[in-house]
Amino acid sequence: MLFRIISAISILALAGRLTYLRFRHDIVQAGAKTGSLSRAAYFRWLGRGITSLFQPAGWQWMRATYVYYCTAYPAPMLKWVFVALSMSTLYLALSGLAFALFSPRGLFGIPLILHVVSGGIFAVSLAADVIVRAKEYSSIIEVFTAGGRPMGYLLGLFSRPLRQSVLYWVFVISGLTLISTALFSMLPYFTFQTQVGLVETHRWGALAAVLSAMAFFDAFLPRKAA
Repeated sequence: MLFRIISAISILALAGRLTYLRFRHDIVQAGAKTGSLSRAAYFRWLGRGITSLFQPAGWQWMRATYVYYCTAYPAPMLKWVFVALSMSTLYLALSGLAFALFSPRGLFGIPLILHVVSGGIFAVSLAADVIVRAKEYSSIIEVFTAGGRPMGYLLGLFSRPLRQSVLYWVFVISGLTLISTALFSMLPYFTFQTQVGLVETHRWGALAAVLSAMAFFDAFLPRKAA
């Protein structure tokens, strides 16, 4: 029950925070007055955005988003790494959290089989992504090793590259936690209490992966220009 409550609150809170910041940015860029930043205006903006996802313009936006993200994977083969990682992450998040939040029985049947298959795809694609792109997210190392520059150090803590680096590595560590706990839980060498601990660790790792993926997606996707 505690996991359900914390998961629901944290996901809704983060989604609300990220979408509100997008809303405020769009309103400011449009030259609207401060009074337009009301709660009612935000929910109208959010409703229009959700509705547009089911219209032709929404599909065009998703395609444009996919094309933009693929710029981080210039080689044709590397784009499949992005597709495999994003699609497996999406299914793992939807199936795992949906059953954890709304089903007392947990995952079972065909969704469980697909969850296991997606987990294998996720493990391979995550390893490939780290091998290919880990160097791009070394800003966190550069900031914390920049000695003798206190002002530059403080400014670096709030830089966008550092935020992306932190979110990326949180996602990677969470993903490795998910992979290791899933593999260990399949081995017959642990006691029942250890198995329960592995399942709980897997759940919390999944929540951390989902939250970091949401924040990373928002940080990577550019905002509307003025």
